Amino acid sequence: MNELELLKVARVKIAKPENWTQGWYARDASGYSVAPADESACKFCALGAILACGDDDSFGSAFFENAAASLRKNLPVDFARACVMGFNDDPKRTHAEVIDLFDRTIASLEAAS
Repeated sequence: MNELELLKVARVKIAKPENWTQGWYARDASGYSVAPADESACKFCALGAILACGDDDSFGSAFFENAAASLRKNLPVDFARACVMGFNDDPKRTHAEVIDLFDRTIASLEAAS
């Protein structure tokens, strides 16, 4: 799976608001924090969705870092803390804004290929 495919699959994981979370990488149906790759995980933050979908589910891997860097490049200009986790977890951010970040990033990668 390449970076573009990874971001598309991760986006599907959080497409519905009930499958998105803030404050942790992944949660189970009861709202408890779990590892993104845990089989009970059903809610993911932006980065947790990437970790749950990737071939290498470890932080610091080139696979994860490339996908996260692509999202970071597409953060809104007004977002001063240029990190995806901070954007996702900002209480003022909505699910729709996180999905829009994925959509803009996917579109930019498609345009570049």
